[in-house]
This record gives sequence, structure tokens and C-alpha cells, in this order.
Amino acid sequence: MNSDLLVNETEKSNEDVIIDLSYLKSFSNDDKEFEEDLLKSSLTDVEQKMEELQKSVLLKDGRKIMQTAHSLKSVSAIIGINVLYEQFKAIEISHLEKGYSSDTELQISNVSALWQRAKIKLEALIAEYS
Repeated sequence: MNSDLLVNETEKSNEDVIIDLSYLKSFSNDDKEFEEDLLKSSLTDVEQKMEELQKSVLLKDGRKIMQTAHSLKSVSAIIGINVLYEQFKAIEISHLEKGYSSDTELQISNVSALWQRAKIKLEALIAEYS
């Protein structure tokens, strides 16, 4: 997957980040405390992994970028941020196919901006549980 697709997907998602909790709710048995705890821990986890991703870019460590993107892809799917899931999947595939490339910094910059918008929505959603 090339950076043009990644940029286009990010531009399309600039309008709104949607958080779809249907997957989370499918295994939470309507346990609101569980859902809140999972969302809070996911927020912390994504923040830490995004920092790891930034460090991996500075080191031009394609393998670590791919591993971190894979982990972030999974978390994004669980908490229902599908646009992030797709972006992390694209990064993972890109690095699986060709390792670190000139597109990497743009990919990570785009997904970081997307995460910042998703984070605001996720924090607001978590606040609704309280």
C-alpha cells in the first residue's frame, strides 16, 4: 500500500473520527465498568505505543514500526476506531513488504494527527461513563 492511499484515507477521515463500540459491547455483556476500564487502558496503551512508533521512526527501525503498528491495529479494532485500524494496517503491510522507506515519516505523521483527533473523542466517550 503506498503513501498516496494513506494520505487519501487520512484526508477522507479529517471530517470525523467515528468510534464504533459494537465489537466491544459484543463481549462486555453490557458491563459498563468493564467497558470504561478497557477504554481507559486502551487510551494509555495507544499513547505509549504512539511514542514507541515515533522513536522507531527516528531510528528508522522498520521492523519495530511494523510490530508497533500491528499492536496498534489490534487495539484500534477492539475500541472501534476503524479509521485508525485501517491506517495501522496500511503501515504494517507497507513495512512488511518493503521495510522502512521514504514514505514512513509521512505515514506516521498522518496517523499521529488522526490519533490526536480520535483521542479527543475517546476521552469524551470515557467521560460519559463517569
